[in-house]
Amino acid sequence: MRNQLVMAHLNLHAILPNLEELVEFDPEMTRLIGTWDIAIEFAVRAGPRAHVVIRNGRCKVGPGPADRPDVKLWFKSPEHLNAMFDGKAKPLPVKGFSRLGFMSSEFPKLTDRLTHYLRGSDDVLRDPRVVDFVTRCMLYTAVFGVAELAELDPAVAGLAARTPNGTAEFKILPDGPTVHVTHRNGDFTASKGPAGTPNVKMYFRDTKVCNDLLNGRMDAFAALGRGDVVITGFLPLADQLNAMLEYLEDYLK
Repeated sequence: MRNQLVMAHLNLHAILPNLEELVEFDPEMTRLIGTWDIAIEFAVRAGPRAHVVIRNGRCKVGPGPADRPDVKLWFKSPEHLNAMFDGKAKPLPVKGFSRLGFMSSEFPKLTDRLTHYLRGSDDVLRDPRVVDFVTRCMLYTAVFGVAELAELDPAVAGLAARTPNGTAEFKILPDGPTVHVTHRNGDFTASKGPAGTPNVKMYFRDTKVCNDLLNGRMDAFAALGRGDVVITGFLPLADQLNAMLEYLEDYLK
């Protein structure tokens, strides 16, 4: 069974940040936010916080409260937030009442478009560019999600405790995207982009290999045997992270 607090952290810190990728990928969304100037804070009682800042045609998503938010959305519980992400609940606005019209009519165009891609039909996923975009988002969500899971889910506490210190880098060949996660004495931190000096590298032959693995359509051991996935460096770190990825599948399916 999914831990609702963990799912709330995943929604805000691993899934919501894909809005950054969306506005760079989709020209319609780039145009949509071109004149927006807004900072939105999501706050969960006894749970996580995150913010979305959209200014000058750019979107930035980060953990924690916003600096002087224009709109603040309050959720009475992790379950309340998760229900909103499932389209089954509404947030409680506690700041920015003059922007409620924008929040109900304009901002959902952005979030609905992300859902359109991430839960795309076969027709949507026939476009190779869309598959590349979705796979990028899936990889980021997986690595950022492992960092949240490792620190919060009691079911993986043992795995997290046995994870060696170090940095693991994940990359889709030949040109990225690249993302990495670092473990230091119980703290797990994920970041986009290459690591400076990773202790272990996991490289995927191409987008299809990464997509198939993350969707459970390819056996990881077979992929390693064929060379579709190459892991080099400190293997015990990769083993523990991969084990936690298996737990993450229950949250993201």
